[in-house]
Amino acid sequence: LLEEWDDPILVPWEVTRASSKRARWRCGTCGWKWVAPVYSRTRSTSPCGCPACAGFVATETHNLALTCEESRGRLARLPGDWNHPTKRM
Repeated sequence: LLEEWDDPILVPWEVTRASSKRARWRCGTCGWKWVAPVYSRTRSTSPCGCPACAGFVATETHNLALTCEESRGRLARLPGDWNHPTKRM
């Protein structure tokens, strides 16, 4: 877990594992950076990990447009149905 700690201001020895302070993290697998409370990463039952690896955020390798392309036509209509005023697909 210390390898994923990426906070230049808050240092690990200034918090306890149950701390609600929000720290910056960087995934060792995909490099995604995010902010999460320390307790959410250290709890003994279902600790949270990287939101990008879990599929909760769109990345260049994991997004709706790519899924539509890889669906072999099953989801081909979705890009045409996308209608959001401020977000691209």
